[in-house]
Amino acid sequence: MSKDFKVLWTENAIEDLLAIKEYISEDSSDRAESWILELFNSGESLVSLPTRGRIVPEFKQEKLRELLIDNYRLVYRIKKSSIEIITVFEGHRQLNKKDLKK
Repeated sequence: MSKDFKVLWTENAIEDLLAIKEYISEDSSDRAESWILELFNSGESLVSLPTRGRIVPEFKQEKLRELLIDNYRLVYRIKKSSIEIITVFEGHRQLNKKDLKK
């Protein structure tokens, strides 16, 4: 893989992070901050090894992958020169086609 990859966060993925932060903040704002930073850094780390995430089981497409981070799923698409973070959500949910088009 090229070292020139860039990680791009979709508006949907950023909104997901903000919603997760808001939810966790109800119990602890410090924990919310650290957890969002961990999720963000996990996404950013894909620049060095984009294929390390597993193929999303609902779609079985080579370029559509996910990282499992505790009980969250960070779904991303590998493109020619970028990694597009599509969504971040609670891991017990299934990924729907509509989640990919937001």
